[in-house]
Amino acid sequence: MKNKKTRKIFYGCALGFFIAVFLGSAIYLGRYAWQSHNVKSSFNELSALKEQVLSTQPSANTINGGSVSTDSTDPSGDDSQLATEAEVDPDATDENGMLLDMAAVYALNSDVVGWITIPGTNIDYPVMQTKNYTDYYLRRSFEKTYSTWGCIYAREKCDVFAPSDNVVLYGHHMGDGTMFAQLDYYKTKSYWQENQTFTFDTLYERHTYRIFAVFKTSGTYGEGFPYYSYNDFSSQASFDSFIANVLAMAFYDTGIVPQYGDHLLTLSTCEYTLTNGRFVVMAVQID
Repeated sequence: MKNKKTRKIFYGCALGFFIAVFLGSAIYLGRYAWQSHNVKSSFNELSALKEQVLSTQPSANTINGGSVSTDSTDPSGDDSQLATEAEVDPDATDENGMLLDMAAVYALNSDVVGWITIPGTNIDYPVMQTKNYTDYYLRRSFEKTYSTWGCIYAREKCDVFAPSDNVVLYGHHMGDGTMFAQLDYYKTKSYWQENQTFTFDTLYERHTYRIFAVFKTSGTYGEGFPYYSYNDFSSQASFDSFIANVLAMAFYDTGIVPQYGDHLLTLSTCEYTLTNGRFVVMAVQID
């Protein structure tokens, strides 16, 4: 009887433990899913704001003091054509020379310095930067509240606008596939062949980049290749040495070799086959 009673207590405790684990896991997963939904919704709203501005802006290249400098008279009397043309000027700027869609995002958070969009992925995010605060957006949302997802952000020592020779952008590799997780697609050359270019717009200019190298390395100081610390090159020799190191680590040969004077953009996220690993996609500006 005593052994039977002991077994019942043991099974009861075991059952209680597994129920607690199940409930804890369910709560965690539910909370994660809810947070993931909110993060996606927040960034989608920002993207929609940009699209709305681009679809309704005037066709003048510059808006000065809120007044539009454009001729609204159509000699043919067909105003519908003018209306269509007025919706397709992506380079219209405000009185400060800021692209109108970026100005709308900047008005919500003055830490934004650009926007990155990679076709074929869900990477379509604002890029943040705080010059005097290292990794400020590592665990902060666009609204500056705590967030496991953080934001895509530029290394504090880089100059996005000048720009630096090599601007480094960081982003988390999230389990829900957001932020920089889908950079993983570039592990294979076949994917790169179909998706070589992407855009990175600053507050003032739009630029297209072509990916020339994809590699992984350790992020531990003294162990991996410190790609992030090379932001400006004092000579062609230092630039060429950097490019040679990058190409030597690349998963595959793209046939693209940047030249001294080119502007580079480095995208960095976590990589899990190495201890403190980093997955790196490097691109060169082509326009």
